[in-house]
Amino acid sequence: NMVTNLGVKFDSQLTFYPQINAICSQSYKLLRNLASVKRFLSSSDLRVLVQSIIVSRIDNCNSLLYGVLGRNLSKLQKLQNACARLIFGKKKREHVSPLLHELHWLPIRQRIIFKILLFVFKFYQNIALFYIMESLSKSERGEFMLKVPRTSTHYGDRAFSNCAPKLWNALPLPIRASNTIMHFRSQLKHHLFANFDLFNSNVNLYT
Repeated sequence: NMVTNLGVKFDSQLTFYPQINAICSQSYKLLRNLASVKRFLSSSDLRVLVQSIIVSRIDNCNSLLYGVLGRNLSKLQKLQNACARLIFGKKKREHVSPLLHELHWLPIRQRIIFKILLFVFKFYQNIALFYIMESLSKSERGEFMLKVPRTSTHYGDRAFSNCAPKLWNALPLPIRASNTIMHFRSQLKHHLFANFDLFNSNVNLYT
């Protein structure tokens, strides 16, 4: 019913529920440890520790979580929210969106999309791993466009070879045409922060 590959737990239905549970269980323990020594740390040091030992766990292999049910992703979002509240010393019921913006942390769903689109940019820069290079094909329909393969199942829609082109084609051309990875990351992050609803509507054009 479940196997572990490169530290990621794959269940038979690809819900990634065991993987998400493992991340949350380990991370909340670390979060409690950090909370116990918070008074000895500066705010900048606390932020570095949270990002390096907890947020890095959330981001590890997160591109696999594209298309996962919202109730499963919400567990990771609650974990990220707890990290932000710890850094700023806020209570559980206080609104967290302003904290994420101040930290410049994308919410979980946007972080997954960000990772996938970063792989595609590396494809255009010819610096992606070979299996990613083989998964994508350029389209002749427009500049910096990818072919979107046809699928007939939910699992097919979640596949990198299908979701990555749809996400990429939904980006504005100036972002797709970025010359450097630093410029691309900066523009993409801003776009996902400021225009995520518009971006989502554009993704649906490429189904």
